[in-house]
Amino acid sequence: MSHTKKTVFSAIMVSVGILLPLVFHAIPNAGAIFAPMHLPVLVAGFICGPLYGILVGLICPLLSFIMTGMPNAAYLPNMMVELFFYGGCTGLFFRLIKTRFLVLDIFLSLIVSLLIGRIMGGFVAYMLFLGGRRDSYSWTIFFTTYFVTCWPALIIQLATVPTVVGIARKVRFFTEADRHLDPNYHKKQIAKQSVFFDNLAADWRVKETLSDGQIDSLIGDAGIVEGSFVLDVACGNGVLDGYLSDKGCKVDAIDISRQMILKAQANPRNANVNYSVADFYEYTSAEKYDFILLFDAYPHFKDKISFAEKAYSLLKDGGALWIFFDECKEKINGYHSGGAKDISKALLSAEEEAKLFKRKFEIIECSDNENGFRLGLKKKPYKPLINLEKIKK
Repeated sequence: MSHTKKTVFSAIMVSVGILLPLVFHAIPNAGAIFAPMHLPVLVAGFICGPLYGILVGLICPLLSFIMTGMPNAAYLPNMMVELFFYGGCTGLFFRLIKTRFLVLDIFLSLIVSLLIGRIMGGFVAYMLFLGGRRDSYSWTIFFTTYFVTCWPALIIQLATVPTVVGIARKVRFFTEADRHLDPNYHKKQIAKQSVFFDNLAADWRVKETLSDGQIDSLIGDAGIVEGSFVLDVACGNGVLDGYLSDKGCKVDAIDISRQMILKAQANPRNANVNYSVADFYEYTSAEKYDFILLFDAYPHFKDKISFAEKAYSLLKDGGALWIFFDECKEKINGYHSGGAKDISKALLSAEEEAKLFKRKFEIIECSDNENGFRLGLKKKPYKPLINLEKIKK
C-alpha cells in the first residue's frame, strides 16, 4: 500500500469514527455499551499499520469532541490513550504474529490489542478519576467499565473487525507484503536475493546441462503444446527455455538476477526467448499466459500467498501453474540452509504447500517423493464476492 492510499483510508476511518457514534446517539449510554468509535480505529491499525493506527486513534476522539462534544472532557484523555493503543497494537501485532492462518493472526492480534488498550485506558482513568481522587477508582469500577458494561462492544468488535480485515485481504486491498513493519522490507529482500544470485552466476553449473529427456520427464505431461504461451519464473540460466522454444512455445522468462539473465541469453538455443530482469511479485504482462513454470526456485518466494495471487492474475482462465523439482524435499531444504537460509523458506510437503493454492486453483497433481516434488495447479474461474445477477433476480 502506498502512503497516499493509507492516508486516504485513514481519513475515511476518522470520518467513520466521528459519524458512527452519532448513529448510536439516540441510545442511552450507547458510547459505553457499543463503543462505535473503536471499530474504525482497530481496522485502520490492521490495514494501514501502527503509525496510521495511532494517528487515527488520537484524531478520532479529539475531532469528535471538538465537533460533537462526544466524548465529554472528563473521559477524553483516557479514551485517546485507549484508542492510541488499539490503533498502534493492532498494526504492530498483525505484523508480528504470523501462524500461517490469516484468521488466527487477526484474532490473536485483536484480542491482545483489546486487552492492552483497555488496561492502558483504565490506568489513565485511575490517574485522572474524579479530579485526582485515585482512591475512588477500584478494580470493580475498572472491570465493570471495560469488560461488563461494554460486553456488546466486545462481541461486535470480535465479529466485525476480523470480517472487514479478511474481506480487505481477499480483495487485495492490502497484501501479505504490507504485513511488515519496514515499508521497504520486500525491496530489501529482492535486492539481497539479486546480489546473492549475481555472485553465483559466474560459476553456476547447477543443472546447466539438463537434457531434453530429463526436462520431458519433469514437465512432458503438463499439457504444454506448440503455440502455448509460457512464463518461466526465476529462469536462472535458462535451463528450460531452449526446450520450450524448440517445442514451438512462445516463452517469456524472468529472473531477479541480471547476471543469470545474461548467462541464459548467451545460450544460442534461447535466441527466441523474451528475457527480462524482473521481480515476479511486481511483474506485469499485456497478455495472460497458458502456463507458468517454476523450476527449482519455489523456496525463494517467501511470501507464498502473494505468489499464488500473482500467478492467478497472470494466467488465462484454465491456465496452469507448475512448481517442480527433480529432487526430494529433504535435499532441496538442505541446499537452502547456511548462507541461503536468509533468502529462502523451508519447503513443506506437497500436500501442505498445496493448501495455500486451494482457494484459487484446482490441484491437478500433488506429489512429493524421492524422485522429486511436483505441484500442478489449474486456475479456477473467477467468482466475485457479490453476485450481481442473483441480486437482480
